[in-house]
Amino acid sequence: MKHSTLASAVITAASLMGSVLAGLGIATLVQGLPFHASDQTLLLLVLIPLFGGGAIWGFLLARFHGLPNTKGASIAGSLSFGVGVIGVADLLGSLERVLVQGHRLPGVPIHVKFTLLFVPATFLIATIGASAILLVSGNRVRWFPSALVAGAAAALSFLAVDLLLDALGFRVGAPHAVERATMLTVAFLGSAAAALSAGASLGRFLSTGSVHTRPPDPNRSPQA
Repeated sequence: MKHSTLASAVITAASLMGSVLAGLGIATLVQGLPFHASDQTLLLLVLIPLFGGGAIWGFLLARFHGLPNTKGASIAGSLSFGVGVIGVADLLGSLERVLVQGHRLPGVPIHVKFTLLFVPATFLIATIGASAILLVSGNRVRWFPSALVAGAAAALSFLAVDLLLDALGFRVGAPHAVERATMLTVAFLGSAAAALSAGASLGRFLSTGSVHTRPPDPNRSPQA
């Protein structure tokens, strides 16, 4: 089980965070071209690879754990990660405008607001993705509590990395934080840790066998 847990963690982090890096890389290359690309175009270039990364994630998990519905797992991974990130990012943008630009909670520092926004966002994305994979794997009983555990593991990992980097001097909103790309660094490293933890939790559930074991067919005669 330890091998499958580790493998699932690596598959999740490599597939999902790899798609994030691919999107950022493509947008950076396009931004460096002589013609001007609008912000909407750059955002689209960042988001499109997320669907591909989610599809690879679902496919590799299905193949590794022997799930019967490989195509369904690919579709579930693609939509849950792509749509999940887009929806949560839109929610974060709305909350950021209210809490930061709207000067709500004036006594709360920027780095605390960052934590209050990104930790629950990480929980939502991980729970949505885990739910999709568990449901398509055949789990109709324990999928919800299992998905919550994966989401909680992801959120706690993000929080741990956030607090560690803050203690090391990478504080969001601090002087010169923009020049050091502090928020991007903390968000990426925290998300990578979250992907590893959520993938490990998901792999543990999938490796039990009870998640995707089909009930016996009453019409099938037993073999001698």
